[in-house]
Amino acid sequence: MICQISSYELDRRIDEDSRPMPFAQLFHLTPDCLLSRKFLRGSKIGKPQAVIEPAPAKMFDVHPLHEYAQTYFNLTLPRVSIFHKPVNIDLKKRLEWENTIISTPLTRLSKDQVEVAIQAFRNVSGFMGNRASGKSQIDHCFKLLRNVVHRSPALKDEIYCQLCKQLTCNPSTNAILNGWLLLNACLVTFPPSPPLTRSLEKFIIAHTRADGNSKFYSEMIAYAQEALVSLACSATQGERKEIPSVAELKALQRHVPNDITVMLADGSSLIMQVSAWTTSQELASLVAHKLGVCHEKAFALFETNKEEQEFIVPDDERVLDLFAEWERTYIDANEVEKKEKSSGSLNSISEKIATQPAIEGYHLVYKAYLWVHVEDETAADVDLYYLQAVQNVLSGNYICDLDVAVELSSYQLYCTFGSISDLALSNLVDDVHRYIPNSLLSASNRVAIAKLVVASYNTLVNSRYVQSVQQARQAYLRLCKHQPFYGLTLYQVRNSHRITNFPLRIILTINDVGVGILGADSDEILQLFPYTNIASWGYSANSFVFKVVSKDLETEYSFKTTQGKSINDNVAALKLRIVKRKFSVQLMMLTSKVTDYLISKFFGFVMLRHPRSYKVGGIK
Repeated sequence: MICQISSYELDRRIDEDSRPMPFAQLFHLTPDCLLSRKFLRGSKIGKPQAVIEPAPAKMFDVHPLHEYAQTYFNLTLPRVSIFHKPVNIDLKKRLEWENTIISTPLTRLSKDQVEVAIQAFRNVSGFMGNRASGKSQIDHCFKLLRNVVHRSPALKDEIYCQLCKQLTCNPSTNAILNGWLLLNACLVTFPPSPPLTRSLEKFIIAHTRADGNSKFYSEMIAYAQEALVSLACSATQGERKEIPSVAELKALQRHVPNDITVMLADGSSLIMQVSAWTTSQELASLVAHKLGVCHEKAFALFETNKEEQEFIVPDDERVLDLFAEWERTYIDANEVEKKEKSSGSLNSISEKIATQPAIEGYHLVYKAYLWVHVEDETAADVDLYYLQAVQNVLSGNYICDLDVAVELSSYQLYCTFGSISDLALSNLVDDVHRYIPNSLLSASNRVAIAKLVVASYNTLVNSRYVQSVQQARQAYLRLCKHQPFYGLTLYQVRNSHRITNFPLRIILTINDVGVGILGADSDEILQLFPYTNIASWGYSANSFVFKVVSKDLETEYSFKTTQGKSINDNVAALKLRIVKRKFSVQLMMLTSKVTDYLISKFFGFVMLRHPRSYKVGGIK
């Protein structure tokens, strides 16, 4: 089940956005409530909000957490001194809303967690709006989640109990809806313990059955239904690596899915909808389905950063965790920069993100992961391989001479314009860099190279060698396949064990031929190990290792890298495809032989039974 949750696009500026703010449709949060204090000056957001309508009636006679509370709640106040008797706490009141900050945690916690639990209650009350605070709501939410997410399950259960308490008999409908928003934010971040899950489920179900026709009831029921789905997902998928981003919280409030941008190799993009539980593998499958890709496993999602580094996203990585990590990295980098410049106090987290349309320099790219043989009928696969090959040629990743570059450009022009007889040279001179790598161009040779490109294109059109865009793309790929580095996936690693003849910084190359070693500062492969010689391979959190057998001599190669799993999966997938391809060829050959044998036996049998019915050598 996929829970649909948020848009990751943030408004560049609130004042410049002609569309209504996302929060305008909800009455329980004003347009400013999830923004920083800079946007809140002069507003009344820090003050208790006005009640829109009377508080709802109690949803249950016996609190759903009553049984859990009898076992796990702390129902005795600490003694003032050894001469005073312990004071018992009324369990019913312990499960209902309080307007003051609790003095002891609701559940039994260790001493080192007591202060964290009290602070968490302050954040819960501040977020819900029952307590005036100098912080914005988003700051309360981030502080609560960051203080709790890395701590024990007992403390996380405490937070869920605090939220259920403050949602019970709360006199403010605004605060109730805010509380449900925070409860949903917690559920998409970390799960409750199994004992609490059953009671929390009963609490949520009771609110999905609320009887009311007002806008408040419809909003609360929507939150409760989403919480029920999130509770089931969190129980099976566990805790997230990152807390929700600002955009994800906005989407939780708006009850909408997350619209994220997935880039393709040519810079075009797709808008995909994901949930807090969508993994990289699931998103890649959705993209493949949308594009009509046949060989899904040959493509994957990559993340790119502003240093132009590229990393494959692990299959089990949650997509929204990746975006949240980018947001956190961006914020941390800005904080370090401000500290180094000593340019005054730091702004709040929400202020930094509220003014940014996206996380600068970070992208999610869908591209080829395994460069394998592409069948003629898989048009979508050919298109994606072609787009990526064009980018690799123009960026210099595929090294080619001028003659090859000119021939490739003629295929690319055919894919762009089709078959035309009057391609203007004047139009091509200014755009020749779109077809020829910049390394081959200069101010003095642009016109001459443009003439070569036009001549090559005209020859291609007149020769009828290609008669469709699909054929032109396949011809482009066939020519690329003969160029150095075609189909290579590159991984920057370190020669930590000082293997002989290899520099300290090297690049590990993976394709369907084998594993290669490339110098970080050169364009030549230092050594290539075919898969037939690789006996085994493996990885750890910070290394990748493989063993090569040659002439009964086994050699181990170990490299330091944080992408060990990605390299391991890449090698494993390529070897599996090679084995499958060989098996398919062998199976076809065996099938052909068996078929020929059966046909010969059949006709031999018929001729023996009816010898006069067949002509042999023209004589009946």
